[in-house]
Amino acid sequence: MFHELHSVLAGRGYPNTKIEGIYYWLWEIGKNFSLYSNQGKFGSNKLFIDAKIGDLAKVLSAIKGVIPPENGATKNQKFKKFGARTKNFVTGQLVHEGLRFQFEDADSANKFLNVCEDFANKGLAAAAEMAFLYEQVATKTTSRQTIVSTRVGQNKFREKVIRYWKTCAITGCNVTSILKSSHIKPWACSDSLEKLDAFNGILLTPNLDSLFDLGLIAFTDEGRIMIATELSTEACQSLGISSEMQLRKINTAHIPYLNYHRERLFRDKLLG
Repeated sequence: MFHELHSVLAGRGYPNTKIEGIYYWLWEIGKNFSLYSNQGKFGSNKLFIDAKIGDLAKVLSAIKGVIPPENGATKNQKFKKFGARTKNFVTGQLVHEGLRFQFEDADSANKFLNVCEDFANKGLAAAAEMAFLYEQVATKTTSRQTIVSTRVGQNKFREKVIRYWKTCAITGCNVTSILKSSHIKPWACSDSLEKLDAFNGILLTPNLDSLFDLGLIAFTDEGRIMIATELSTEACQSLGISSEMQLRKINTAHIPYLNYHRERLFRDKLLG
């Protein structure tokens, strides 16, 4: 893990401001683009971008040596320059959110910042093009290697989803061996990063997993269940589902995937 981010940022000459209190600094990368960094007794090893720009986060995550946020958005009231905000259910206040990135070395940190500059000055397409130039040339693989790689990826995905949810996302069932780690945006429709993103996953009991995969249930951005009208009251009762159900917790990183599922897979949307 690289712990000298402040040296890299200062060396690039970005205007900066120490945030009131300790630990955080604001860096102005472009006219309308800001980053926050931490600075503690063990050095500086984290950069945060606005959680509102998820498309850029996906581009940045593809850079070799960049360690993407595994725990979704970080809530911090000090991130006042960020547009992403969610309500704190305890206080009722809106809290700013950022996506945390870390780095293996100075080279990956500089590539990250180069892409951020392109985004700030030229937009997402230019940033994506620069990130693509940094990608390693893919080596040819056999069919067997591809199958093995896919299985390893699916196992890693399941481990991440279980680590996040721990129990069924709705019922709280803790019999992990029977729970299904389902992709919210289907595997076949996901890019290489989305396939392994824990926030594209949901841990469900088998009956709820089947209903979700078939588009007979979906979830709002707040996690409330949506039940397809073709499921009768009797069917819902026999399946053990009700309109009172909801996901036990939601992170901002889940929202694009939940929206994809509602718009592309939910039966009422398709039939409407």
